[in-house]
Amino acid sequence: MQCKPQAQFGENLVSPPILSPPAPPPSPRRLDSTSAAPRSPRRRHQVSAPLLAAASTDPLPFFAAAAGSLISPAQTPAVAASQMSTVRTASICAAEAARGTHSFKIANYSLHKGLGVGKFISSATFSVGGHQWRILFYPDGGEEDDKDYVSVFLDLVSQGVTVRVIYDFRLVEPATGLSSSVSSCSKVFCAVHPSFGVSKFKKRSDLEGTYVQNDCLVIECEVTAIKESRAAGMDMAVEVQVPPSNLSDNFVKFLETEEEVDVTFKVKGEVFRAHRLVLAMRSPVFKAELCGPMKHKRREIITIEEMEPAAFKALLHFIYTDSLLDLDGDDMVKHLLVAADRYGMERMKLMCESILCRNIDVENVASTLALADQHHCNKLKDVCIEFINSCDRIGDVVASKGYEHLKRACPTVFMDVWERSVKSRRVWGRQARKVEERWQARAVWDGGWAIDRAEVSFRRWISVVGYLVVGTKG
Repeated sequence: MQCKPQAQFGENLVSPPILSPPAPPPSPRRLDSTSAAPRSPRRRHQVSAPLLAAASTDPLPFFAAAAGSLISPAQTPAVAASQMSTVRTASICAAEAARGTHSFKIANYSLHKGLGVGKFISSATFSVGGHQWRILFYPDGGEEDDKDYVSVFLDLVSQGVTVRVIYDFRLVEPATGLSSSVSSCSKVFCAVHPSFGVSKFKKRSDLEGTYVQNDCLVIECEVTAIKESRAAGMDMAVEVQVPPSNLSDNFVKFLETEEEVDVTFKVKGEVFRAHRLVLAMRSPVFKAELCGPMKHKRREIITIEEMEPAAFKALLHFIYTDSLLDLDGDDMVKHLLVAADRYGMERMKLMCESILCRNIDVENVASTLALADQHHCNKLKDVCIEFINSCDRIGDVVASKGYEHLKRACPTVFMDVWERSVKSRRVWGRQARKVEERWQARAVWDGGWAIDRAEVSFRRWISVVGYLVVGTKG
């Protein structure tokens, strides 16, 4: 079902004010023999016959003359019109809305292929606008005509409600961690029609070639739930279109042209030039280096050790623009995280953590955990530990290249992993026995227990760490 964007909400809702015609003057009061006479007689104007004859062709001079002192000769029609006040009013109709974005990561993507046409996998439920939602992903298409495509739908889980929603399905590019919109639509969800989406969301071959990496796919859905519309008066004001800020463009141009540069860096033979004041303003480490005892050595070349030139270039770009360059893979993100930690760039460090959190898998979780532990990335560390504790492929984690580095560089992190695991289970011994019984049921008896390498590793972890944490083996 391909959705087409609808018109903006509130469009053409405000109508111009309607001016009603003036009420007709009241008819003159008629006096008869029973009516009360006026208390004091008033002088009546005597109108000559020639003036009455002129009134039939041009009534305005007639009334002006007949009114006498009520309208002075100097009060012309143009002056009277200029004294009329013009009222200009306006109103605005605004809609209240709640917006949220849910990221749905599909691990082991290849195992979901072949599920069958019309069969889906579901995300966890999430809340936007006080309603519960979920994302439905059909790896083999929602219908027979869509079998070469994947289908994606947004499903209203809450019962007995009607809500108008603008939803936007997005795909996350693994190389950059950034998402791009694929389909956006506005629909009314209700009990009769609880699900809307895109049947031909993406051709499967295109999806797997661009957006699937390490057997993982990440889909984002931005949901905007429209609550209600309210009309209110507004003060008339002149609206001035203000252009967006170009401060970052000016700064990066200043860096690229090397105008007025006063400090030079050398990184593995590659030379970079910058401005001391900008570096000191953005980084406390650069401020200490460039505005401290070294500030008088204006022409000295500063050599940067243990950093890649590409990472230092990306660091300078962020300092001048407050934005990241397009990063090529997780390795460059890790180099940039190390640089951010080294020079005290906390915002840049958190941005790198966010990208790494979205790209965690069994192959890189051990090396990422070691990096997070060494550079005090608490958020990233928590995500890695949670992934390890919830992962059913612990053997692949143990066999990964980063696992050996994790054991050598951060041996104490294993206690954090298993203490977190124990806290998530009320009774450690009961869980360990269940794991042991499951493995015994899977093992094959052939003159002895035949247990693969991953199971041996995991059993050693349970027995040794279980003993260290709770004082019991098994």
